Amino acid sequence: MKTITVPDLKTAAMKCIRLMAQARLFAITLLWLMVILVWGTIAEKADGLYAAQQQFFSSYIIWLWYSVPLPGLLTATAVIFIGLMCRLILERWSFKYLGTIIIHIGAAVLLLGGFLTARFSHEGTMLIPPGESRNYMEDDQHVELAVTVLNAPGQPETIFSEAQLNVGSTLTDPSLPFIIAPTAWCSNCDLVRLPQPVTEGNPHGVAINFVLKPAAHDPAEEQNRAGLTFRLQHAGDRDGLYTIFQNMPIPEIITVAGKKYFLDLRPAHMLLPFSVQLLHFQEDLYPGTDKPRAFQSDVMVNDHGILWHSLISMNEPLRYKGYTLYQSSFMESTGRQTATVLAVVKNTGRLFPYLAGTIMAIGMLIHLAQRLFWRRHDESTAL
Repeated sequence: MKTITVPDLKTAAMKCIRLMAQARLFAITLLWLMVILVWGTIAEKADGLYAAQQQFFSSYIIWLWYSVPLPGLLTATAVIFIGLMCRLILERWSFKYLGTIIIHIGAAVLLLGGFLTARFSHEGTMLIPPGESRNYMEDDQHVELAVTVLNAPGQPETIFSEAQLNVGSTLTDPSLPFIIAPTAWCSNCDLVRLPQPVTEGNPHGVAINFVLKPAAHDPAEEQNRAGLTFRLQHAGDRDGLYTIFQNMPIPEIITVAGKKYFLDLRPAHMLLPFSVQLLHFQEDLYPGTDKPRAFQSDVMVNDHGILWHSLISMNEPLRYKGYTLYQSSFMESTGRQTATVLAVVKNTGRLFPYLAGTIMAIGMLIHLAQRLFWRRHDESTAL
């Protein structure tokens, strides 16, 4: 049996480093990134922005025809990042090549920021009626089942995530006296009226006259309506079959042991480390029309008792604790009360492009200064 020595390992490691640092590999990977960009952009029209982003721009593997694995954008970016690191290892670390080294470091920082943005960023919306506060944003792509006790103020909500709403699972919590057993789930559903009311299985509410039918995913995410059919157990005379869906006009409320429970299928809530209260919403219209020219929200930010006033407009977002709140839209309700709609983004890698750009700019200036210096030095030597 051959013994692998330390020099052998070093030799193998250097071969791998030289392979990853090849300019040919970088060029091939860069070409593949361009293919992904064009492919994903075309797919956005058919599959929608979010689905295309998940399939092409936030994945390690792209499945061609659901069977052939191809490297995704994250994998291709990782290859370029590792190649840059290997190039830095092989680089001649001297003052003469300082500019080139700094440029490579800046490019690596830029790629690292892109990876953090793709993997750890969160986006959502915040709808705030006048005078009310919100300390959460709503996820535009995922839902959750929230169970709230209406006649017990202060009792926290019980939340079941979308990943838990699988058919055949059982949803339990120590604070709930009953069990929820999903029997049908769809991320986008059509509500179909039955020819005649159902009596089998002890149905309640919507489940008596309607059934959920899975529908094709709509590329416009806001048009998709999730739905859930479940069987309630250990709830006494309220046992039976129920159907709920997003934005139900009549909420599903059940009474068990004297407590009223509100079951709501809603966009997933992501808590923020602060709350935002809408003081006033201002809308400016084009003269002689009802089309908005600009709108802004006068808000009060509350960070655990620390209050301050802020103004969020179309071109002036609010940035705080890593979150950016943009003025996205508005919604008119009864009585001409206008609620503001804010887009909320938490971008972990937000500062990396600025840092990388600064590093590369410094590297280019140093590189140009060095080239100019050595050119004059060579000319003076020639004379």
